[in-house]
Amino acid sequence: MAKARRFSHRTRVTLWEAYARSTIEHRCLDPRTWATIISQIEGIKHIYGFMNKFMSLGFENRVRINAIDVIAKRLDNLSRQLIIVDVGSGPGDSLKAIWRRLTNSYIVAIDPSISLLSTACNNVLCDRVVGVAENLPIRRHGADIVTSFYASRDFQSLSDALASMISVTRRGLVIGDIFLPKHPVKKLLVKAWVCRIVPMLAMLLAGKYWKNYKGLCVTIKDWCDVQDVKTYLKQLSKRFGKQLIVESHSYVFGGLGYVAAFVEKESISGHNWS
Repeated sequence: MAKARRFSHRTRVTLWEAYARSTIEHRCLDPRTWATIISQIEGIKHIYGFMNKFMSLGFENRVRINAIDVIAKRLDNLSRQLIIVDVGSGPGDSLKAIWRRLTNSYIVAIDPSISLLSTACNNVLCDRVVGVAENLPIRRHGADIVTSFYASRDFQSLSDALASMISVTRRGLVIGDIFLPKHPVKKLLVKAWVCRIVPMLAMLLAGKYWKNYKGLCVTIKDWCDVQDVKTYLKQLSKRFGKQLIVESHSYVFGGLGYVAAFVEKESISGHNWS
């Protein structure tokens, strides 16, 4: 009987891992949808931070800060300058949070939009680089930490982007975003908020730009749960030969959250980035 129970447990784990892998690897945006979403974000960059506070019920920055704090606690040497690559930086809201928590850092802000990057490095020591998450313009082990906040839903290929992020990091990575919980009631609540209530809220607060927020509903279609990303990162770590310790945390019925992954044994190679 005990043997049967152990076998059943292993089966469930395998099925869960297979489901997470299928969910992540099938998450792709076609080029036209991707370009439309980028254009919509460019159109609201002047009210991006203001609206995000309302949309997230005030949790937007807490997700960033908590995730960065988790990473900071794992770093054994904060005295030397850290190279941090922020993927999907947009207008730079996340850079400010990173800079406040990790003041001795040099940030590389990466985004496919020149328009969004134009304001990204205001009052922050960083470089702006036009690029996409799926093919980061950073050499292997070229960054201490890779971060991405509220951008992973917009990646053209989520699996390729996660693989690229793991490849370039030496010490860890953090992903924070809106997520779609598996629990049917929670999923319904999150979808209703993003697809119905947020556009109506934008009509009051964002004026003529409210239609740009309808794209949010497109980005959560067939989107994943925070646990899917956590499970998939563990699988990727084996492929890259890195021992990753992965943590996650959810907020607001699982509609917001972050995944933090740490390299258990830091790469012995030095920085080699371009």
